[in-house]
Amino acid sequence: MSHIFISYSHKDKKYVEKLEQKLKDEGFEVWIDHRIDYGDEWVKTIQSYLDECDAFIIVMSNSSFESEMVQNEVTRAREMKKAIFPILLDGGNWLVVQAKQYVDVHDGSLPNEKFYKRLEKVTPRNKVKPKPEPNHDPPPPDPEPVPPKPPLKWVKPVSIALSILILIAFVLLLQSANPDRRAFVNPVELSNFVVSYLPNAEFDKKVISQNATIYISVYLNEEQAVGDYEARWYYRVYFLEIDRYFMFSKDRDRTSMIGEKIDFELSPPHLPGEYRVDILRGDKLIATKYFSVK
Repeated sequence: MSHIFISYSHKDKKYVEKLEQKLKDEGFEVWIDHRIDYGDEWVKTIQSYLDECDAFIIVMSNSSFESEMVQNEVTRAREMKKAIFPILLDGGNWLVVQAKQYVDVHDGSLPNEKFYKRLEKVTPRNKVKPKPEPNHDPPPPDPEPVPPKPPLKWVKPVSIALSILILIAFVLLLQSANPDRRAFVNPVELSNFVVSYLPNAEFDKKVISQNATIYISVYLNEEQAVGDYEARWYYRVYFLEIDRYFMFSKDRDRTSMIGEKIDFELSPPHLPGEYRVDILRGDKLIATKYFSVK
């Protein structure tokens, strides 16, 4: 099947994910290496999809310039006479594609329509369904207001009983929280497990401001580098001498680059208190970190 191959550094994955979705919206078939199934021989898989592609997009950045795998992919694409489309995300143009016309996206924007028309000349483009026309009909008139019913005399006792039931349900919920006990027995603390309020920060933070975005970076060794990773975020609740952590969010990542790191992002927490994040590779817990939000 005809497709576009994207070569990039996993440190630029947030931009590449936007680019991939835009290419799909424009009607193109796209392949990038996060689609490799667990257990595949990923080097052979990458080579196979590269050799079969119609177009080769290279996202150039300081990170991808330092990546041996990206450089190997560019060399392979040139040897296979692939149509190369460079996109400059940061840094300067590369000598190896100096003669190619690149698209400058230093501001993080996506390529314009001219770029997709150039792609269309070398790879098929499916027809994109037109967006529905906006409805210009006037909104329906507001319904007639319904006069409020007079309150019943027994509303207050019912409210008290309802509050008691909610309290009982909350206590039972606390007692049943976290059925997966692996996350609480001998958690592994790693020195290369970084919590910070800035992306790509190289220092650890134990206390984070309530309105700050939280970033988790895990530096991988060769044994850990290939696989599916998942960050599970928990918030601690201590009530009536019952101590529980509630999982409120999951974040997934995929890496296949030896020596790279993986990054997870947590939106600004709305509640102060104690938090914990677990990093799992498949079903195996590999790291746990505790931090506070004030």
